Amino acid sequence: MRLVTLFVPILAAAGYLYAAQKLVYPIILSFGLIGFSSIIFGIFYSIFDSLSETPHENKAKTSQSRWALIPVLVVVILGSLNIPIIALIWGAEASDIHAIWLRLNEGIPLGSARVTLPGLISLIVIFCLGFGLTRLIQRVLRTSVLPKTMLDTGGRNALVSGVGYAGIILSTMIAISSTGLNLSSLAIVAGALSVGLGFGLQTIVSNFVSGVILLIERPIKEGDWIEVAGFSGTVRKISVRSTQIQTFDRGTVIVPNSELISGSVLNYTHSNSMGRVRVPVGVSYGTDPRKVEAILLTIARTHPQILKDPGPSVVFMGFGPDSIDFEIRAFMKDVGYVLAIKSDMNYEIAEAFDKEGIEIPFAQRDINIKNFESLKAAFDHNAKNKLKGA
Repeated sequence: MRLVTLFVPILAAAGYLYAAQKLVYPIILSFGLIGFSSIIFGIFYSIFDSLSETPHENKAKTSQSRWALIPVLVVVILGSLNIPIIALIWGAEASDIHAIWLRLNEGIPLGSARVTLPGLISLIVIFCLGFGLTRLIQRVLRTSVLPKTMLDTGGRNALVSGVGYAGIILSTMIAISSTGLNLSSLAIVAGALSVGLGFGLQTIVSNFVSGVILLIERPIKEGDWIEVAGFSGTVRKISVRSTQIQTFDRGTVIVPNSELISGSVLNYTHSNSMGRVRVPVGVSYGTDPRKVEAILLTIARTHPQILKDPGPSVVFMGFGPDSIDFEIRAFMKDVGYVLAIKSDMNYEIAEAFDKEGIEIPFAQRDINIKNFESLKAAFDHNAKNKLKGA
């Protein structure tokens, strides 16, 4: 624009008014078209941003991954529409553009069908519309419909994920059909490719099928506390290929879904959040066992997280090598607080035993030395020799 602002008056002053007009008016119209396209893109982006909004802590991450390419696609479409208009502005003939369009419409032969530019545009537009409609339905289900049902969080996420996969598959099929391609021919090609790729992709297919089974049967769900493959943590996300588990050290473990289906999984919160806590304790020999039992029962019954029904119990485990062993066994309201409950009870046990004079023993060992007299004589003989040498 700066160059045009400087160059056009020079042309006009030199007498080339027609050249100046041919340079100024197309530039003004071109920038007007670009400005109008920018306004259209701004309106679309505002609508898109409102439909795809997520919680604040995940919004930046989501915009950089799942939704980032959609605005780029809109820019490409608007740019493609602007190219022939800009060509007309700068003096191109409509017949030339029509000839180029006919050349593009000839397309590329693919079997019995022919892939053309309008067909590709139709494919992209239909798929984008189907994808956007699927996301909109998912958002309505997630925010308006499912919260009013009795489904838990895992069931809601499974239903929303199922709707998303079904919508994407349906959009893809409709978009391909709109191009005139025969889906049966594609099925034959896909079947032929599957034979060659089956061995290489069998792990991925196994994980995919396992993910579908997890979403349908729901042996585990988001929010469950599980142990699998040597890791313990909370299930954060179940996808069709893998499951994300957040450990209690705030690390994320990616577990293939096939391991969750074919292997053994310990789910602490499968049916409910209730669990049992065990607190072992030992006392010194000579302590009254009934007194210890009464103290431990009082500590367990007074803890706010321990259930009254079924009530806690104290088990006399036996006579250990260093102590008389007991164990508190109690059911708690939320298994997620097992470590905190065990810590609270240990503090109360230490305080109560100290108050009652009950000793918590530690390991003691007696050492017996064989041939002590001969060792003593040898030691005395060595000591005398050292004194003589001195």
